[in-house]
Amino acid sequence: MNRVMRLGSLALVGVIGLTGCGSSTDSNDPLADGVLTVGMEADYAPYNWTTNEANASEYAYPISGSDALADGYDVRMAEALADELGVELEIVKMSWDGLIPGVQSGSIDAIIAGMSPTEERLQQIDFTDAYHEDDIDLVVVVNKDSGYADATSLDDLAGANISAQTGTFHTDLLDQIDIADDSTAPLPDFASLIQATASGSIDGYIAESATAEVQVANNPDLTIVDVSDEFVLDPSQTTSAIGVKKDTGLVDDLNGALGTIDNDTRNEWMAEASAMSQE
Repeated sequence: MNRVMRLGSLALVGVIGLTGCGSSTDSNDPLADGVLTVGMEADYAPYNWTTNEANASEYAYPISGSDALADGYDVRMAEALADELGVELEIVKMSWDGLIPGVQSGSIDAIIAGMSPTEERLQQIDFTDAYHEDDIDLVVVVNKDSGYADATSLDDLAGANISAQTGTFHTDLLDQIDIADDSTAPLPDFASLIQATASGSIDGYIAESATAEVQVANNPDLTIVDVSDEFVLDPSQTTSAIGVKKDTGLVDDLNGALGTIDNDTRNEWMAEASAMSQE
């Protein structure tokens, strides 16, 4: 679907949104309504972010119920999968904590949002094969004026007030840092973490390096402490997969569509999204 057709579909997406996101006629076939309704934060570059037409790539797609567009790797992947499945695409912007409940309730059909298929999440929803695999580097973002800006190891961060995004495996990694006893509880999104770090109310937060690079590029008061070699990760935390409601046929449908996109193409899409998100 070309850019003109996608932007022209905004009116259609709005109508779909008014009738209820992901409102399929068959609970065991989420695509029975001819629409793949995808939820994402649209605030997690380079995977997904919110933009406008002036700054959008040719793959940007309307956000349901909004004048804004979603862009990034996840958006491009969602479009390719919807095309392969022969259905329309609807993108719904949701809070991170709302994504799994959204799939469980049927308000969205799938989560394409850089989500890892951790054991805890597998108890709640099903996941496809990985749609992106990477050697994830975890870093800590701090204020440039912080006393921790020159840290080179997790030991150097001892006593710091470090936070992470609620509902992500990053919160599990806080145990690997000897953080202050009164450290701030995890915050709901990266916007909150960035603001808290910039204002000095926290010393920093954990992020994937690709995401951190975008955030630092857009927030000159911040800098990256590269401790990527020190975090110990579970293999399930280094992949991104698509989350869907349990016990439907959508996993098989999406896995079949994913099989048509080779790894070289996926890596190329991610590299292009990463470059654009830092412009």
